[in-house]
Amino acid sequence: MLNEIICDKFKQQKISLNAGLNVVMGDSNASNSIGKSSLLMIVDFIYGGETYSKSIDIINNVLHHEIKFCFKFGDVMYYYSRKTDESQTIFICNDQYEHINHIDLDEYKNRLSEYYSINLPYISFREIVNTYSRIYGKENLDEIYPLKSFDGDTKGKGVDRLIKLFGLYDSIEQLNSVFASSKDKYDTFVRAENLDILPKINKTEYRNNSGLLQKLRTEEEQYLKMISTNSTDLETENLEQLTSLRFELNSKRRIKRKMKTTYDMLSENYLNQTKGVSEEELLALIQFFPAANIKPIEKINEFHKNITKIVDSEITKQIAAIESNLETIDDEIQQILLLIADISGEKAPSIAAINNLMNIRDQINSISTTNNSFKTKETLDSQKKEAQENLKEMKMITVCDIETKLNQTMSNINDFIYSAKKQSPQISLKENSYVFRTVNDTGTGTAYKNLIVLDLSVFKLTQLPILIHDSLLFKNVSYDAIDKIIECYTQMSKQVFIAFDGQKNYSEQTQSLLKQHTVITLGPDENSLFGKSWTNK
Repeated sequence: MLNEIICDKFKQQKISLNAGLNVVMGDSNASNSIGKSSLLMIVDFIYGGETYSKSIDIINNVLHHEIKFCFKFGDVMYYYSRKTDESQTIFICNDQYEHINHIDLDEYKNRLSEYYSINLPYISFREIVNTYSRIYGKENLDEIYPLKSFDGDTKGKGVDRLIKLFGLYDSIEQLNSVFASSKDKYDTFVRAENLDILPKINKTEYRNNSGLLQKLRTEEEQYLKMISTNSTDLETENLEQLTSLRFELNSKRRIKRKMKTTYDMLSENYLNQTKGVSEEELLALIQFFPAANIKPIEKINEFHKNITKIVDSEITKQIAAIESNLETIDDEIQQILLLIADISGEKAPSIAAINNLMNIRDQINSISTTNNSFKTKETLDSQKKEAQENLKEMKMITVCDIETKLNQTMSNINDFIYSAKKQSPQISLKENSYVFRTVNDTGTGTAYKNLIVLDLSVFKLTQLPILIHDSLLFKNVSYDAIDKIIECYTQMSKQVFIAFDGQKNYSEQTQSLLKQHTVITLGPDENSLFGKSWTNK
């Protein structure tokens, strides 16, 4: 638990805290700008929040300052401090609040998770605490969308945080990983199609290709029969050799075409190189511009000639290498042709028939590759959709479980507040959205009461370590309801921090409970948190 807060800028420099409810009490007139919200913001600051250190009014009027604080867990005390102008650093202190070491803010928040025995792997400490630290000046006071943590937050992220806070995200994370992997594979395949690395066809083209494949395979069978009938002396093994040699021949010819293209490109670039400025061009320049300083041009020309020599040398080497490779591959092609002729022999079928068979097989292979690519894409798309559906189904099962628990707990708390006379709030959770309301009651007071009831329910059901409620949440709620809500706060075993004022409007029992749990009382001017007001003229 948070045991104490100390600041030399406070009028009451040390504030000792309770294990359960902690009330920051205002005056009976409900005076504003006395530091109630500021002290709650300091509590949020102690729990890793950033909003307090960005409070311009406080920094301008109080100047930068240091907040010292102590946690107590069992019999062990942990002393720390944090400065508004060095908010990313947490100072480790001794019991006199002298700095003995320091850690960064992230490590400190990890320590808080350890202190509070929070074992939730998919959510950070601040993600847990921030939503339920409801203080004026923060961005999480939307009574219609209570899972919103900050401006720009989405309903889907709010639902995800709730699932993680309930410790039910393991199965979803596993399925999410499967979906992400399948989506990545599909997207990678589509990118390869768009870059022409893989063939891209639609379903109609796939069907047409399938018909063409059937036709080509029929022709393949016909050629095989023809070759077999006309070549009784040609063994099956010889045909397989011819097939293999034909593939090798086609491969060599493709390589030769690519090499020839590169050779032609290099030769053309070599012949079309800019050779710099000629002597005739320099003489013409002097003739028209006698006063022209040609020395810089001559230097550039000399540099260009040197570079050209280097480039010429490299291009010449590459051309020579390609010429040598072309000779080699021509020899290899001739060798393959000789082997084909040797295997075929005098009684073999014509080379033309074998060539036709090989061409048909080339087409079959090409079209099969294209169609297989289409089927692979269909499979990847199907796997992605199945993974997405599995994820959606698991998420719906999970949120339904949470929804049931929350609605039952909210009903119990609401019945306690209203003696079972009024409808309780209900939350309807979807995988990426939610609705929060009370049926047939859209009043402002009911909306804020609903927010309090939801927070209390989450507080009861999860590892949420603290709850912070500012006084503005209570303003529109009936006095009788507040009497019961205060009683609910006092029943919590974990720390609750609230700001409250106008206590004389409530029952004697409520006033007694508030007094019992008040940790500081604030008032206007010199009785404010910092002992002065900067709102007066």
